[in-house]
Amino acid sequence: MAFNKKYKNIEEVLKAFEINYQETPLILLSPQKTPSVLKEDLDFTLPLLDYKSSESAIREYVISPILKTVWKAFAQDLLIWIEKPIYFDEQLNGVPDYIISKRSPKGKIFFEHPHLAVLEAKKDDFTAGWSQCALEMIAIQRINATPEKAVYGMVSNGDIWEMGKLEGQVFTKYEGFYTLKSLDELYGAVYTIFGYCKD
Repeated sequence: MAFNKKYKNIEEVLKAFEINYQETPLILLSPQKTPSVLKEDLDFTLPLLDYKSSESAIREYVISPILKTVWKAFAQDLLIWIEKPIYFDEQLNGVPDYIISKRSPKGKIFFEHPHLAVLEAKKDDFTAGWSQCALEMIAIQRINATPEKAVYGMVSNGDIWEMGKLEGQVFTKYEGFYTLKSLDELYGAVYTIFGYCKD
């Protein structure tokens, strides 16, 4: 279930919640080389399958393998949740495609301290995608009740990945985008965001 669809773009979302907007480059934590297991998986899958045939195929064959491979480096500290419903209030609730949260000391079934929402851009619509992702990030920030702690977001159609963060009342869109064609750069950017979530 999508978050509130009355907002047509991120500007409307940020205006409604009195959040400012800025853009800045994403500073990578450190150069990362894409693990061979991910390269081999994508090199095998993508030429053989029409992965753009459906939203489910994009998530299954592109987004999930990338997130899972990056997550392996942070599995002691973070968990991946797929279609985990979140609820703050009547306006801020829904089911994000993916959420990355802190690993709870109580066990893997406990959902605590989410820090990253990842959303597939349906029909390559990044405008609607960022509207939804921003709402998810605001919901996460309010659920955590620590507005000074940054919350991150990614929107992807499989081929293109865009990233941003929400900290206090400022939404920062990271400039540019990352693509499957430059897999090492994409992997490094996703790795960097996971690293920020760990801290």
